[in-house]
Amino acid sequence: MTDEQIAAKKEHAGEKKASMKRRDDHHDYTERRMYMITLEVEQYLKEARQGVVLVSPAISPGEKRVMRAAFDAGLPTIVIMENGSTPLSKPHGEQFYACGQGTLLMLSPWEHHNEKRKLTAAQCTQMNLMALEICE
Repeated sequence: MTDEQIAAKKEHAGEKKASMKRRDDHHDYTERRMYMITLEVEQYLKEARQGVVLVSPAISPGEKRVMRAAFDAGLPTIVIMENGSTPLSKPHGEQFYACGQGTLLMLSPWEHHNEKRKLTAAQCTQMNLMALEICE
């Protein structure tokens, strides 16, 4: 994008607001929480209560929060994981019972590994594309 194109876009963007000006005057912001995500969690949970299965690799904190809220509510979820499972492995704790009840499906396109690995951008993209494909 050229400098002229960027300048043209800025003309139509309107006045830049500092983050404090975007706050609601009637809300108490002293508690620690993710305010924008709360709205999304409720929209997605409403959909899941109506039968929609939530599919996500739960990479970002927001995705994790949505999927955890759905899991805690006993709603159906599919989680795409970076680390696969061995032929004899099984989920632990709450995940074991959720899989048994049919409310949790854990998928991984990669083989199991014992070492701790950082997710790469390519893996994140692949997992998001897998979630999209499952949803279509």
